[in-house]
Amino acid sequence: MKFLFKILLFFSVFLFFSCSAEIVFEVKKDGNVKISYDGDLSGDFLQFLINQNDKNAELDLENIENTELDVEVLIESLKNSGFENVQILSGKLKNILITMEDKSQKSVLFHSKLLKMQNGSLSVDFSYENLRNFYENADEQLQSDLDLLLAPVFNDEKMTETEYLETIATFYGEKMASELAESFISLIVINIDGKQQVQKISIPKILCGM
Repeated sequence: MKFLFKILLFFSVFLFFSCSAEIVFEVKKDGNVKISYDGDLSGDFLQFLINQNDKNAELDLENIENTELDVEVLIESLKNSGFENVQILSGKLKNILITMEDKSQKSVLFHSKLLKMQNGSLSVDFSYENLRNFYENADEQLQSDLDLLLAPVFNDEKMTETEYLETIATFYGEKMASELAESFISLIVINIDGKQQVQKISIPKILCGM
C-alpha cells in the first residue's frame, strides 16, 4: 500500500516524528554536503498525525513494515526544499533510507541556519531562534502540520520538557506522550578533514528549543 504522506515535508527538520533516526552529514572536498537519513516512521503518535493530516490515510499496523510512502512525492518535496541527487533507497514506513546532497548551501536547512558551515567545518544548531525562523518561513500547510506537535518552539512559548510532555499527554494521551519521551535523533557530522562529531539528542528537548 502506498499513500501520500504530506507531513513528510517535515523532513526539512529531520523528520522529528521518527521514534529513532540517524542522520549523517558528510562534507565533501568540493564543499557539497551529503546527507543520509535512516529512520523508523512507525508508532502511534505518527499514525495520529497522519490521520489528522489526511483523513483518508489508514495504516495497517500489523503489516506496517510493508507500508510504503509515495516516493515520487517525497523526492519532489525534497527537491523543492533545495536538495539534489535525492535517492530513496527504501521507502517503507518501518525503514526509510534516503540519501541526497546540499550543494552551495542552498537548502532550507542552511537557510534557516539549522546547519552552518565555516572553513569546511559543519555544525548543527537546534536553537530556539533557528527553529522559530524555520517555522515562520514555512508555508501554510507545513505550519499546520507542525502545529499538531504543540511544540513550545513553534508556538513562541517557554516550557520545560516535563511540561511539554504533560501537554502532549493531556491532548493526545499518556501512550503518545511516553512514545515521544523516548524519541531521539542521532546526528553524525563528518567534516572535510574526516573528523567526526556524534550527538544523540532527545526530540522533546529539540521541540522545547534546547
